[in-house]
Amino acid sequence: MECMKSNISVVIATHKRPVYLDKALESVFRQTVLPAEIIVSEDGLDPETERVVTRYRGRGIPIRYERHEPKLGQLKNRNAALQLASCEYVAILDDDDEWCETYLQKTWEALEHHPQCGFCFTDHYLIDTQGNILHEESDRCSQQFGRAAQ
Repeated sequence: MECMKSNISVVIATHKRPVYLDKALESVFRQTVLPAEIIVSEDGLDPETERVVTRYRGRGIPIRYERHEPKLGQLKNRNAALQLASCEYVAILDDDDEWCETYLQKTWEALEHHPQCGFCFTDHYLIDTQGNILHEESDRCSQQFGRAAQ
């Protein structure tokens, strides 16, 4: 079954974390609703990061890859990527994060059903270096930031 494409740009800012970026990109390609474009903005020059991005080209979602040398710094790098987004909606994915398969679908549906909203965010899990969910730590984080009551 082919996934429906949305009017969402996915923006990923990165700096020398190709292993994490690979997992982040894979999570984008597993979505039940695909973005219309992906923008990867690299802060600096890292040949391995470029190789990761190249592996995902030709898989049905256009990927724009920008490199910044000299480095811009984390915030300016993300802002540079945001400036390149061309869709109605923009989803920001950190290079060391992954989305569950329905993330874009649920986010897009929520925004489409509530056009008065200009921003949407979700809760998240904290994980260890082996990819295991840390449930207690995640629950504490949700409570600390007021996301526990749903």
